[in-house]
Amino acid sequence: MKRVNSSVIVGVLLLFSSIVQAQLPFNGKVIGKKDKLPLAGVSVTVKSTGITTTTNSVGLFQIKAKENDLLLISFIGYEKVALPIASTATFIQVELNNEAELLNEVVVTALGFTRKKKSLGYAVQELKSKDFSEARESNILSALEG
Repeated sequence: MKRVNSSVIVGVLLLFSSIVQAQLPFNGKVIGKKDKLPLAGVSVTVKSTGITTTTNSVGLFQIKAKENDLLLISFIGYEKVALPIASTATFIQVELNNEAELLNEVVVTALGFTRKKKSLGYAVQELKSKDFSEARESNILSALEG
């Protein structure tokens, strides 16, 4: 049986501990720029490692990252932000701008793929918001009741 040199084991442990120690916990809060309200469910990702977390109900998050890493912050309906982490940062507050683009027409197909109505080569059933709000009777006798 071969014996492993103890200096190799110590070297590997020191290298591993330095890598682990280099990642520090960074705290932050994400708010909307327009109304200054906290945003819950915002995705925060460290670009170099792919580690991802989300903000809690009051917009707070905590993530482990190295100094000078890049945080990618994204949320539906808001512009994406890429934010470098400074070595002196302990708490980061991020303000997200509303995205100006609005959805006009989205078609959901049987497989869940979305397409624009103009790009389809077949007829499409169109539903408006009033179609969802109107309640119709399923039984004709119930509809005739006074």
